[in-house]
Order: sequence, then structure tokens, then C-alpha cells
Amino acid sequence: MKKMITILGFLFLLNLPLFAQEPCKRHIETAGKFSYCPPAGGVTQDSSGKFNELLGKPPEAAFIWHLNFGDEVTTISNSEFLAAGIKLIFSGEVDKNVKDTKLIYWKDFTTSTNIGGSKLIFESVLVKNGSSLITIQYVFDLPGRKLVMTATTTAANKESADKLFDAVAKSIQIVH
Repeated sequence: MKKMITILGFLFLLNLPLFAQEPCKRHIETAGKFSYCPPAGGVTQDSSGKFNELLGKPPEAAFIWHLNFGDEVTTISNSEFLAAGIKLIFSGEVDKNVKDTKLIYWKDFTTSTNIGGSKLIFESVLVKNGSSLITIQYVFDLPGRKLVMTATTTAANKESADKLFDAVAKSIQIVH
């Protein structure tokens, strides 16, 4: 019996590499002092010299998405920050290109390196053509600031995009 357990243990160790995830090519934002694993197929575009990069899936892809990062210097709690942001979004002053915005989801979210924050999902309608959009926002509570990751796609792509964006958000790490 002891010999069988030893053999099974040895076989398990030999097969561990088969179950390991493929490491990502981390994108490091030196100005923002964080890194993340960008989605495969994303195209990084400079966003006016700030650290918030915009990634978009090429038009020939199965679905199109946009992803950007920003930060806000503040010492207020994550809940206060989110409540103020939600109030601003519903004021209609943020984006005149969307209407009928609804908050669908608000839940705690933690990265794989234990950075705590929140995940919010909004649904809006584009004024221009009536398309339904999903915006998923992750707000992470860092010392003296909030790191905000905002992801947008069409409502038809919500399920697949949600998994993709969660994976990116989970990969966020602080760089010192």
C-alpha cells in the first residue's frame, strides 16, 4: 500500500506541469505602479501619455471590447468612492452619449494577490444607435488612491466578456 501511494504521488508530481496555467506576458504601468495580464488579441494604444492604456479587440474578432485604467488620489473609503461615482453616473453629466443607465451588479472583488476592491456592472443604451452596452468597472482600494479598471462591450457579449475582464482584473499586481 505504501509503495502504491509513493508511485501515485510520483506520477502526480510528473503531471503537475500539464495543469499549470500558461504565464502571461505582463504589461507594467510604471507611472501607475501596477501590472496586469492583457487579454490575448488586444491592441494597446497610448492614451494621451497617461498610464491608463486602452486595449481593443480588432473588428474581425468574435466580440469587441475596450479596456482602460485610471486612478484617483483619495483617502475616502471604497464604498464612499463608489457611491459618489454612481451618483455622478446617474446625474447624466458624465456621458451624454448614453441613456437609460442601470446598475446591475455591485459586489466585492479581490485580485489573485489579495488587492481588495469592488466590481460594478452597468447597462446603458447608446443615444446614437440604440445599442445596449455593458460597462464593468473594478475599483481597487490602494493606499491613498483608487485604481479603476473600466471595461466596455456590447450587451450581447456580456457573458464571455465578463470572464475575460475578471481574468485581467484578477491579474493586477502592485509594482514598487
